[in-house]
Amino acid sequence: MQITDKQRKFISAGAILFGLYYVAPWAINTARSVFSHPPPAQAKPSAAHAEPPAPNPVVLDPEEAANAQAAKMSGDWLGSGVLDGGPCRLAIQVRHDPLKPSGYTAYSTTSCNPTYMTMGQDRKQAMETLLKGATPTSVIMSGEPHKGELVFKVDKAIGTPLDGCQWSGLTVSPFGEQIAAVWQATPCKGGQMVLHRVTNVQ
Repeated sequence: MQITDKQRKFISAGAILFGLYYVAPWAINTARSVFSHPPPAQAKPSAAHAEPPAPNPVVLDPEEAANAQAAKMSGDWLGSGVLDGGPCRLAIQVRHDPLKPSGYTAYSTTSCNPTYMTMGQDRKQAMETLLKGATPTSVIMSGEPHKGELVFKVDKAIGTPLDGCQWSGLTVSPFGEQIAAVWQATPCKGGQMVLHRVTNVQ
């Protein structure tokens, strides 16, 4: 059966009405949804975070390293031992010299109990020896670090040791958590002692 022009126009008009009635609302709603909810913006890739270069390690030359070790010996030290004449107590204070950036000062005090020296003495002589030994002798020194040690020269001596030999110099060396003190007493042989750190020399 052939479709007449009138029927063809009627079918076209019906298709248009169908599209307006069913398709148009769907298209309008879709457009509203798209414009009211825009697609999320694409995040731009951030530039690579560059780590700062690691600092170069501080390298000290051997002499600077040794002097830094010597600086750790600053403080108060106390020791005891048997020296010529009997048991003795030695206290040493080591301080940075505020007037010399690389300088140090040291103050030593020695007191002894010369019991061995009283053997063979009469009562009066023994008493004098004990009193003389009980009187502390002190030394004021100044020095500088040298190869990891502190080397001091004597600036002033206070009191007279029992053997009559004043200190002429002192060398202080690290000894683990302690220090080793070696002193010269020209023309005598001097002495040595290991001392431990204390919070305050009394």
